Amino acid sequence: MERQEYFYYFENGGWNSEFATSIEEARQKAEERWAHLDSLTPAPKTFKPVKGNEAHYRSLLNMFY
Repeated sequence: MERQEYFYYFENGGWNSEFATSIEEARQKAEERWAHLDSLTPAPKTFKPVKGNEAHYRSLLNMFY
């Protein structure tokens, strides 16, 4: 399976992304990545692949510029 990028939001605001072979794997990796921080809890229903949602992803990236 090919890895792709998935973006997601945190329960308390903010967003990030994970590379994974499936949305389920992306959720699991994100939960493990942020488990040590109570303030960064990934919202499971917000995970979306970047592919097919490029305009939305670009608008999120524009927040950094």
